[in-house]
Amino acid sequence: MSSETPRGPLREATTRSGEFDNRRAVPNPEYSRILADCRDLTAHRLLVSLTSMMDRLADGLLTQANRTNVLAESTLLLESRSVLQSNRAYIVNAFEKALRERIDRRLHGEPEPTAPSLSGEQPL
Repeated sequence: MSSETPRGPLREATTRSGEFDNRRAVPNPEYSRILADCRDLTAHRLLVSLTSMMDRLADGLLTQANRTNVLAESTLLLESRSVLQSNRAYIVNAFEKALRERIDRRLHGEPEPTAPSLSGEQPL
């Protein structure tokens, strides 16, 4: 290995590392298209996983409600299952929207928000 200083892009990255690390803008339209496709694929797979987990959670709540002999506990588990099923579309849509917005912010080089925005949505 030689002890000379790096040249070309590597030199630029090492000498201006603060600028280089914070700059995340996509350089050309082809990269933008590829990253958008990756975002869509990732979002789809995560949504499939989320719905699968919600199904297993609903099944687990029903199983626990059937196992217990305490009426109050059984009622609470069944109500929880009902709330999960009735709010499922909202939960999935909110998750997808937040995921896509976060990925898009990162692709455009925007910083992460420091505090959650209060857009009238109820916390889950």
